[in-house]
Order: sequence, then C-alpha cells, then structure tokens
Amino acid sequence: MKKNILKLTLVAIVATFIFNSCQKDPTKTEMLTTKNGWELTAAESSPAYEMSSGIKITNLFNGYFEEWELDDILIFKETGAVQVDPGKKLPPEGEEGYTKLTDIGTWAFLDDETKLKMKIPFFYDDEYETVDILVLDKNTFKFNFRFRDYYDLAKDNDYVFTLTYTKK
Repeated sequence: MKKNILKLTLVAIVATFIFNSCQKDPTKTEMLTTKNGWELTAAESSPAYEMSSGIKITNLFNGYFEEWELDDILIFKETGAVQVDPGKKLPPEGEEGYTKLTDIGTWAFLDDETKLKMKIPFFYDDEYETVDILVLDKNTFKFNFRFRDYYDLAKDNDYVFTLTYTKK
C-alpha cells in the first residue's frame, strides 16, 4: 500500500513538472492584444506640463484630460489595428472625442520590441509617435514618449509623458 502511494505521488510530481514546463510564456504581441483592451490608470508629465491657464501639472489627470477621455479603452488588434472604445462617458456635442468604437491607426513593435509605433489616442491627430515601452506584462502596459508642445515656442515645451494602462 505504501509503495502504491509513493508511486502515485512520484507520478503526480513528474506530471506537474512536465505540465508546467510545457506552458510557454505569452509573447509581447499576445500581452498587448488582450481581448478587452487597456484602460488609462496613470498619466504623468516631466517636466510639469504647463496648461493654457499657466498652471503646471505633473499628474495629467489634474486637468489635461477631458472628463469623457478618462474611461476610453485602448484596444490593440493582432491585425496591427488600434481602436479606441469611448467607454460610457461621451464628449458633448461639438467637442472633439470618440463617440463610438473608432479605428485610430496601426501599431508595430520596433527595436526588439522595446519600442512601439502608434498614435496617441487623446492627441486626435494623424501623427504616429514612437513610444518607449517601460512595462508590458499580462496586466500593465506602461510607456513614455517625448513631444514638443508647439502652442508657445517661447516656453520650454519639451515634455515626456509617462502613461500607464491597466488590463480592462
């Protein structure tokens, strides 16, 4: 009886080891193209972003984003498309923003998957940015990108925005 229990225990240990060693880690593409998309959960500026009112902010949730942009969902498709789902909050009539599921462009990994070429959803332009991927795992997509704010060229207006998205 003891020999049978020992044999069964040994078989269970070997089977568990084989099962665990056969599972592969998801690729970066598989992590990025999560079915339900990504929700913006943190946004920072360095140096502090100067608003048109003259106020400087480092936490971009403190006035940079419009209310209706805060629940937008960013969706990366395996086909290379990028979509924005506007969530429940929609822009008022006449305001720029997403009112339905919208294709905003394409995405592509660069530099051994350490960078990503994409459009920034809340910029509402046709410009592609190259972003530096800081974290990309099953639950978090964090990146930063540099840009120049051209509204007032007399000011020091080179910024790095760091955006953190969480799996929806």
